[in-house]
Amino acid sequence: MPSPKHIIITGAPGTGKTTLVNELSKKGYLIYPEVARLVIMESQSKGSDIVPWQNLEAFTDEVLTRRIVDFKEADPNKICFFDRGLPDSIAYIYWAKKTVSPHWIKWCEEFRGYPEVIICPPWKEIYATDNQRIESFEESVEIHEHMKKAYLQFNYSLTTLPLVSVEERITFIEEHFFNG
Repeated sequence: MPSPKHIIITGAPGTGKTTLVNELSKKGYLIYPEVARLVIMESQSKGSDIVPWQNLEAFTDEVLTRRIVDFKEADPNKICFFDRGLPDSIAYIYWAKKTVSPHWIKWCEEFRGYPEVIICPPWKEIYATDNQRIESFEESVEIHEHMKKAYLQFNYSLTTLPLVSVEERITFIEEHFFNG
């Protein structure tokens, strides 16, 4: 297996992705945070409709554009972790039963991470809603299925993280990707 460099951590809302990525950062890994939450918070503060529950198409364009910037700026010679990849947006489009724009497909094909993606499964015990995460746990489970479908569509393989502590998840990642 080639040496991983740009590793995507994905999963439905409330599965521990951001907590995991933040802890990886504390361990010294380069990380690229989730941009969807940032777009939602900016839109909410401005009173804009560029949130997924009001204007999913404009939201998707904005999120994908920002993710592309992250992928372009990431050093190809350094290991880094991305809190979500471009196919996440496609998964949300599928979940919302909307039409996937051809340019979104092109972007997903062009701006790729390492071919093996870490996916955090739904975990009811840690799930919580907030001002940006409004989906129910049941909706999160549905979104998880669409995440798997979207990543497989773009020929990624999925490695499911176990439902264990953040520290144990980091150990799993390090052993799987760097000591295997």
